[in-house]
Amino acid sequence: MKSLTDLQRALHGETDRALAATFAEAEARAGKPYACRAGCSACCHQIVLCTAPEAMLIADHLRATLTAAQLETAAGKLDAQSEAGAGLGFLEYSRARIPCAFLDAKGACSIYEVRPMACRALKSFSVTACERVPESLSDLGSHLIPGSGPGLRTAKALGVQHYRTLAEDAKIEPQDFTLMLPRAVAIALAAGEVELVPAFGPARVPGFCAGG
Repeated sequence: MKSLTDLQRALHGETDRALAATFAEAEARAGKPYACRAGCSACCHQIVLCTAPEAMLIADHLRATLTAAQLETAAGKLDAQSEAGAGLGFLEYSRARIPCAFLDAKGACSIYEVRPMACRALKSFSVTACERVPESLSDLGSHLIPGSGPGLRTAKALGVQHYRTLAEDAKIEPQDFTLMLPRAVAIALAAGEVELVPAFGPARVPGFCAGG
C-alpha cells in the first residue's frame, strides 16, 4: 500500500507533466518565454499554503538530505518565519516581504524538487510585476502577474481531483488539511506519519492566514 508521501510524489509528477504542457501553450500564445529563472525569489515572500502530505514529503526530503545540525537550523528558520508572519493577512504578509525559510544564500529554493503545488503552479512573464509591493488587497492576486493564470488553473483542477481523497487517506478533515508552509513543515518534522494526523488538525490556521 502506498504511503501518503508516495501518493503526493505521484501527484507532483502528474502536476509537473500537466504544467509543462500548460506553460508551453501559454508561451506560444504570448510569443515569449516566462521570466522565471533560478535565483529569482520575487514570489518567495508571500503566504504559501501547504497540505499535510506535501509537508510530510518535504520533511522526509529534509531528513534524507540534511544532517542533524542542519535539521535543527532548518527548524529554527521555519519557526522564525512563522513568528514573523503571525497574525498577518495576505496583504500585510506580502508588504512585509518575509522570505521563505527554504531560500538559500543565492535566493534559490532549497526544496525545489518537493516544493508545494502552489509554488509549482506560479509562473510570470514579468519580474517587475512580481517584485511590486502591493498597496491594497486589490493589488494582490494572479490577475496582476502576467501569465500566472494558466498554471494556477491547471493546479487547481488537479487539486480538486485529488486532495479530498488524500485528506480522507490521512484521516484529516478537509478544513484542517492546509496550513501555511512553515507551520505545516514544522509539524511534519516534529511528528511521524502516524502522529501527524492529530498534530495537524488542532494547529489549523483559521482562514489559512492568521497564526500559522
